[in-house]
Amino acid sequence: MCAKRAWIQEQAGLEGLQASQQKTAEQLLANASSQAQRIARGIEALAEDDIREAFAIANRRADAVWQHFDRLIQRHPPALGILPLR
Repeated sequence: MCAKRAWIQEQAGLEGLQASQQKTAEQLLANASSQAQRIARGIEALAEDDIREAFAIANRRADAVWQHFDRLIQRHPPALGILPLR
């Protein structure tokens, strides 16, 4: 996580951007920084047994749902070749 935060900080020093690009870059980097903090808090929370177990249960359930969905798609291919992104 430290490497991601360092990369975000390095990007803040980019030069040669037009004003509109600079504003967009600042917004994107602020969002990236916020998400990096969110991820770090989530990783820290996984140190607690009950949170880690809840996370594992949710992942197993999500996987079961996707496997079921994949079987449905195999039996009933969607029209026009449109497939969901996974």
